[in-house]
Amino acid sequence: MRISTSQIYATSLSYINNSITELTRLQEQSASQKKVTKASDDPGAMGEILKLRNQDAQTDQYLENMETAQGYLSLMDDMLASASETVTRCKELASQCATDTYSLDQKQGNSVAVEQLLEEMVALANTQFMDNAIFGGQATDRDPFEIGLGVTIDDATLSQEDVDSVEGTGEEVVYVRFDDGGEIGGSEDIAFRYSVDGGETWETDVLAAGETSLECSEADVTVQFASGTTVTATDSENEGTALYVRPAVYYNGDQENMHITIDDDSTMEVTMNGTQVFGGRDASGEPMNIDENLFEAMCDLIAYAQTGNSEGAAVCLETLNNAHSRMETQAACVGARENRLTLAMDANAVYDQDLITRISGLEDADYAALSTELSKQELIYESVLSTCSKIMSMSLTDYL
Repeated sequence: MRISTSQIYATSLSYINNSITELTRLQEQSASQKKVTKASDDPGAMGEILKLRNQDAQTDQYLENMETAQGYLSLMDDMLASASETVTRCKELASQCATDTYSLDQKQGNSVAVEQLLEEMVALANTQFMDNAIFGGQATDRDPFEIGLGVTIDDATLSQEDVDSVEGTGEEVVYVRFDDGGEIGGSEDIAFRYSVDGGETWETDVLAAGETSLECSEADVTVQFASGTTVTATDSENEGTALYVRPAVYYNGDQENMHITIDDDSTMEVTMNGTQVFGGRDASGEPMNIDENLFEAMCDLIAYAQTGNSEGAAVCLETLNNAHSRMETQAACVGARENRLTLAMDANAVYDQDLITRISGLEDADYAALSTELSKQELIYESVLSTCSKIMSMSLTDYL
């Protein structure tokens, strides 16, 4: 069989190219310490690597979500602890106001102190994390609570439904008593009086027949009654319908809580419907339907302390005790969520490390094996070059 010179050259060049291609591949692996960097290196392995990388990215996102949730819950836990301390101070003031050993001046001083505590509590209830209200449910873009005006009714025959609204800018507790009894909005005038200093001095006025808006002009307060509401005149024992116009806290948040996804099958509540802790009133002015309405108890206490009503203060103290217990229960729920989140973060870390290990097993090169193979290929390449050089330098004249 005859082999031409061109065939020798072509074959030699093919050997050289194959050898240098393999050497280059090994050198790239040595530089990157990766045995698979593109699909052509190992299509099957690259497919599995891409799948695992996608899972790893999802795991990283879940970890980021959990860290965000941890921030919400940690802040909520701190705020509930601060709120608990505020309730404790308020209970001390309520206990003092519930006893007749304190003078009216002392109780009125406590009323001012409770009002300051109310403002502090509202500030805690409006706490934000990353510009999101943590006690506003899903409505995180606004303060969930705001202070307005409300009415405390001291009459077993009436309820909050008998008062449609309260308007005005009154900064003092307005104490209202009726000198005439009758049906509001009826055919008879009803005389009433009101005080802004706890009942020491009074202003008198008349609710005209057919009218349902009771105006305390000197106090800049208007109480809108439901038509047909019946009030009782104050008797010699100071019994009868009494009203206290005082601060009230309104809830502007949402009833549902915001959730953050922490894994494929689970979410975590990171905000809270603030009424479950603080109570307050809805947008229509109705008190939230819970027995332990903290904000309402504080507002009632402001009114009762201002007017020296020991019995009313005692009722507020009982409600504050119950509201405090409710708050501690909610704080325990937040703590339980934090514990669950810690376990989830630990599990996430283990799973993420497993993914990294699996990706490394498919993608990373074995340094020892690679070094040996690279040295071997370098020798092969040198051998190919040497052999080809000798073959291509030979000619027929060397044997003539």
